[in-house]
Amino acid sequence: MADKRKIQRDAKGQISDASLERDPRFLRRIQAARASVRAGHGTKLDDLEPDGETAARPPPARSAG
Repeated sequence: MADKRKIQRDAKGQISDASLERDPRFLRRIQAARASVRAGHGTKLDDLEPDGETAARPPPARSAG
C-alpha cells in the first residue's frame, strides 16, 4: 500500500527539513544511498568535471566474493 502522507512545504513551496526528517520514504532513500556509497558505488567530487559531468575513468574494481 502506498504511503499517502504529504511532504509539507513552506509558503515559498520549499520542502521543510523537519518534514523530510520524519518521512519514511525519504529515510529509506537516504539509507539506500548510504549503503550504495559504502559498497563502493558513487562518484568522488574530485572526479567531477567543472560542468558537473563525470570524467571518463574506468569503473571501480570489484572484489571477488
